Parts: sequence; C-alpha cells; structure tokens
Amino acid sequence: MAFILVILVIPVANTIPIIGSSVLLSIILIYLLAPSSDENKPVSTEETIRFKKKSRLAIVGYAVFVGCLTTFVSDKRYALALAVGNLSVGLSLLANHFKYRSKRIRKNAERRNY
Repeated sequence: MAFILVILVIPVANTIPIIGSSVLLSIILIYLLAPSSDENKPVSTEETIRFKKKSRLAIVGYAVFVGCLTTFVSDKRYALALAVGNLSVGLSLLANHFKYRSKRIRKNAERRNY
C-alpha cells in the first residue's frame, strides 16, 4: 500500500535521487545484515555463508536491474516502486536485527560464563 502512495505522491522529477538513495541504502543493509535467523528457524554456519553469497548476488543484480530501468525506461515510477520495495526489505532486516539483538547479547554472555 505504501508503494502506491509513494508512486502517486512523489513528483516524477524528484524520483532519481530517491531511487538512488533507496537502492544504495538497501544494498548496504542487505549486504551487512542478510541472512537473518530467527529462533523458530535457526540458520547454521554453512547455511549462513551460502545464503550470504546468494543475497549479495541478488542485491547486486537487483540494483543493476533498477539502474537499467532508471536509465532506459522513460517512466521512472516502475524503478521507484522496485527501489522502495527493496528498501522495505532492508528495513525489515534492520528491524529483525534489533529485535533479536538483546537475545544474541544475552546468549553470548551465557556462553562466556560457562
């Protein structure tokens, strides 16, 4: 729903800086925080390495695709919608990181005490 609002409210002339900043911020967040494990679905060390490589490849490919849309398609709203959607993925990873941060700190402290 927010994507439709973003597409309708933002003037077309101002989309390129928003697309660029959204893509850059999402690349940084996904590069640093992916993959995200959960207590209901823990990720092993081998899976973490494999998923990290896949997520980094996917975000670079996605950024190239959004860049091509921005460059070659005259209607920038499509690239804007994709960039803002990808930013929401990065922000959800950030929220998950802070949600489970206290649990990770507590778990590491318990390991040190043993």
